[in-house]
Amino acid sequence: MIYSVWRPHLRAYDYYEATPGPEDVEVPSPGHLGAAASQIGATPEEASWRLPGGARKVGQGAVPRGMIAREGGFPALSGLPTSGLGLVGLGVGAYLLWQMFRTYQVTYRGRNGERRTLEV
Repeated sequence: MIYSVWRPHLRAYDYYEATPGPEDVEVPSPGHLGAAASQIGATPEEASWRLPGGARKVGQGAVPRGMIAREGGFPALSGLPTSGLGLVGLGVGAYLLWQMFRTYQVTYRGRNGERRTLEV
């Protein structure tokens, strides 16, 4: 069976071929579809089955062939930015979180001249 996986950065579909296993026979609609299946404008990640394990890439094209699928993983993470600006934003956010939660050490001299360290 042929599966098509959308690649937004290429604006094309990757074609995969896989032999359906026993778990793929008579598979019901994906459980995560919900209202996305009936909405106009649902993305391929929202309205697709997971690509079966062992699938191998057999080509690429502008139109889907066979069943539209998505690669394994978490559908909730499919919307993370992959552009350069989006990745820079994620990096800045991670740095700011690190700055918020790290501890500061302040070194000072006590009353009788001994050196003390205070974690703030």
